[in-house]
Amino acid sequence: MVLLLLIAQLCELVPDTTPAYWAELRVKGTGPPYIKLSHKKVVYPEDKLQEWLESRLHTSTRDGSDAA
Repeated sequence: MVLLLLIAQLCELVPDTTPAYWAELRVKGTGPPYIKLSHKKVVYPEDKLQEWLESRLHTSTRDGSDAA
């Protein structure tokens, strides 16, 4: 079974992020996939968060892309 992470857990795992940051990514559609359990409860599958973070890895500042 996949571990589901709460917003507070994301903020602990990913430095310098806030609940507002994750909400903005959901609104823009640029963040990791998430599951909406109710109109107020959102969770993130740990494996999808890991994939999303890995997709944002950079090896050079010249690659032309910025973080969201």
